[in-house]
Amino acid sequence: MLDLVKLKLFWRSLIDILYPRSCLICSDSINDSLYDGACRDCLEKINLNVTPFCKKCGFPLKSATTTDSSCSKCRGKLYYFDRALSVSQYTGITRRCIQLFKYRRKLKIGKNLSRIMLRFLKEHFSIDSIDLIMAVPLHRSKLKERGFNQAEILADFIRLNLKIPASFDNLKRVKNTLSQYQLPLEKRQLNIKDAFECTDKSFFAMKSVLIVDDIFTTGATLSECSRVLKDAGAKKVYTLTMAR
Repeated sequence: MLDLVKLKLFWRSLIDILYPRSCLICSDSINDSLYDGACRDCLEKINLNVTPFCKKCGFPLKSATTTDSSCSKCRGKLYYFDRALSVSQYTGITRRCIQLFKYRRKLKIGKNLSRIMLRFLKEHFSIDSIDLIMAVPLHRSKLKERGFNQAEILADFIRLNLKIPASFDNLKRVKNTLSQYQLPLEKRQLNIKDAFECTDKSFFAMKSVLIVDDIFTTGATLSECSRVLKDAGAKKVYTLTMAR
């Protein structure tokens, strides 16, 4: 086994010499074998959200002395998830990484984002509270068009490292909705209504579920997924996104 590892490292080094890897963000060479698509320096410039967080939607609050349990962004809104966590704001390098990953098919960047999300989750959440990990599903037409589900790639890395069971085919998107970002806020909830269904409701009975996605915008999509899971019998539903 050790010889095989040494052989893989040798070939990786040889490939790097012949075909040097470069960061898609700053264009510098990547010499660290743990990183691909984006270099360590760029990824370390991602501004992580810091506590205190809104207890419902996870938005970072301005003051550590804030006693209100909700922020101005979600106050008065009905969310079906029990708690949301978002790693960073959708700006700067975070935004660039997600766009490269999602729209330019730079899947290796997704692995780097997954690693950051995993560390954030371990730091700010009780892993023992999670029975099942899943991803926000894409409609089959969108999946065919894009070729992959970015949320599933993120979730799969996390569940493999945490060794927690996953379900990527029980929650289905049955309605080919318009992209949420194209719609005004007041129409997003209606657009996503009844877009999801479970093929086996009993599978979620009394389970605490973590739903993974790339971006939390208004929370409408994650909330609708959570509603369907709770109707199926899920005990708790939590969400984790890279950005909001």
